[in-house]
Order: sequence, then C-alpha cells, then structure tokens
Amino acid sequence: MKKKKKEKINRGNSEHNGNNTHSLILSIVALLLSAISVFYAFKSFDLSRLQDEESKTAIWLGAYKDQEMTFSSSNNEIKMQKGYVLFPSQLDSTIGYINPPEYSISMIPTETALIDFVDQMIERKEGHYLVTESYIPMVIQSSYVVAGEARHIQSVYNVQFTATLSEKENAYKLPEIHIRGMWFDHHLNYQEDARIYLDKLWDELLQSTS
Repeated sequence: MKKKKKEKINRGNSEHNGNNTHSLILSIVALLLSAISVFYAFKSFDLSRLQDEESKTAIWLGAYKDQEMTFSSSNNEIKMQKGYVLFPSQLDSTIGYINPPEYSISMIPTETALIDFVDQMIERKEGHYLVTESYIPMVIQSSYVVAGEARHIQSVYNVQFTATLSEKENAYKLPEIHIRGMWFDHHLNYQEDARIYLDKLWDELLQSTS
C-alpha cells in the first residue's frame, strides 16, 4: 500500500516537473520571439530614419547652356538658398557664387582655365586633330531648406568636358573646350577643407592620367 502511494506521489512530482519544464520552454520561446520582434522594430525604425534623412539630403543637378551652369534639386521639396562652387586651386582659385533667382554660375572662367591647362598638358600630334574627354572635380557648398528645416551641405561633383586640339603644325590655335554637364560623386564632411580636398583629388587625377 505504501509502495503504491509512493509511486503515485513520484508520478505526480514527475508530471508537475514536466509541466514546469514545458512552461519554462514556452516562456523562453516567447522571450526569444519578443526579442526578435523588438530587433526588427528597431531595424525598421532605423531604415525609416535613414530613408527620411536621405530624402532631406540635397543632390544638385546641373544644366549647362550658353556658358552657364544652372542648378536644381533632384528633390522638388528641397529649395536652395545660396551656394558656392570651388575648383582645384591649380585650375581656378576663385569662388563661384550661386545666387537666386537664377541659381547659376558663369563657366567662362573655368573654360578659360581649361584651355590653358589643356594647351600646356596635352601634346599635339603631327597631321592629326586630337579630341579628348575628361572631367574636373568641383565642390558645391550650399544652404537649403527642406520640410521647414534649414540645412548646409558640401558635396563633390565632376564636370565633364571634351577638348579638341589642332594638329602640331597649327599649335598656335588654342584648344576648344566644350562642357557637357556634371554628375554627383559623393558628399563631403562639412568640416572638411574643400579646397585641400579638391587639390588632393586633382593631383590623384593627374597622376592617374600621366
């Protein structure tokens, strides 16, 4: 009788322990699912915040016509207030001002500097014209408004151009420069010295093409 009672007690304890183990497993699973849910919620929040930040970051488009470059935003919600354009100091040490309402700059000084640069740097061929295509880096520093918020940014762009040189026999003729447009390269830390950064890029470009 005592033996049966003891077996009954042991069986009851086993069932109780089994229930406790089952409850513990369910609790652990629920905790893991909760952690996973929180992880994806934070990830979704970070992605949403990143997308929001990207939508508020200015990328300027440049339209070249009649020796002027006119700037507009890739996002209609972004409105430029004013801006500055810098080129490598070896090419042009001046600063171009982008002001309303046209939001454009004259490219004549840049074209003139390119004529002198190409004339000195590219060797002419006997009996042949030479047409070459390249680009120059530039930095746009700008102030703009988006969603009621004033922002500042500086970014690196590249200005594409073609140069036509006469044959060696007509070396007295200056090269012809045709600017084709520009494209965005990357954003630059606003604390970075744009001129020093541009000069470094320009040196690297010259070394890669020499």
